[in-house]
Amino acid sequence: MKDLHHGFGAEHFPERARKAVDMNMWRFFIDATPLGSLMDAEERKRFEESLTRDPPEVTADNVFATLSRLAGDSGMIFRRGLVNAFRGFCGDYKSHDGFKIGKRFLVPMLVGGSGPFRSLSHWRQDAVRDMDRCMHVLDGKAAPEYQQGILAAIRTALSAKVDEATTDYFRVKLFYGNGNAHFYPLRADLVEKANRLIADHYGETLGAGHSARQ
Repeated sequence: MKDLHHGFGAEHFPERARKAVDMNMWRFFIDATPLGSLMDAEERKRFEESLTRDPPEVTADNVFATLSRLAGDSGMIFRRGLVNAFRGFCGDYKSHDGFKIGKRFLVPMLVGGSGPFRSLSHWRQDAVRDMDRCMHVLDGKAAPEYQQGILAAIRTALSAKVDEATTDYFRVKLFYGNGNAHFYPLRADLVEKANRLIADHYGETLGAGHSARQ
């Protein structure tokens, strides 16, 4: 019987199997090795899109080349990740203006669901994870694992049905009615470092929007 699905015939099976294995191996490397810690949300998104289209073959040379590229670009990637993580939540951000992390900022609709079914929004987690990662790195510490850091603290608060979560870097006030969360950075020294990097990114003085005046 003629195969009705182009590219899904038996003759294509070895290549499909190779791509599936390579895709899963790259994802494992991202989660379980320093490869993932060198990526911000934007880099992870681009890499995932490349895996979906046509995953590169997993070879020692390809893994080393990817790791070397990310390590070489680590400063730019970190600064971009910091800017992208905070810019949507810190005051009157506009694409052509700088901005500044203030004493408090809002992450809208971080929590979804209701009652015992409340959970973190899939769409907000990467940004919050990057914010947490930035603070750890600025403090000279390794990025937190998935089950650590501010996201884990918020999950614990959701399970305990309390409206506040705290780590060394953030205090988070949860508002279950609308799913919003107010973040209060706890380390002024790290916020100052972050704001300097933001200013460097834009090549200008720090913005003076709403969050800068708080």
